[in-house]
Amino acid sequence: MLRYNVLADKAHGLDFCFHCEEVWLDAGEWQYLKAQGLHTRITSISTDPYQRRLREQALRDSALQRFRGVVGDEGFNEVQRFAAWLKHQPARDAILRHLNNDARD
Repeated sequence: MLRYNVLADKAHGLDFCFHCEEVWLDAGEWQYLKAQGLHTRITSISTDPYQRRLREQALRDSALQRFRGVVGDEGFNEVQRFAAWLKHQPARDAILRHLNNDARD
């Protein structure tokens, strides 16, 4: 039997038995899958692309937590707010160049 993570937080996993072609659910896991909208995609959870996406998400989450630790909660929230604003700016590249050049001074 192999256990596959359901989401990047690793809070829940599904046990796949490839020999008997069954999926084993622990108590509460069906309700969790339904709440996450994954109850119709159980077989996709065991695929390499799905598990790769989870690993990539876990790496992104870890990097964000490290960054938050460096700049603190207030700085992190300000950077996130600015990043959301920047995403919709037509002159995004020019703004980033300006910030990068200004940071060198």
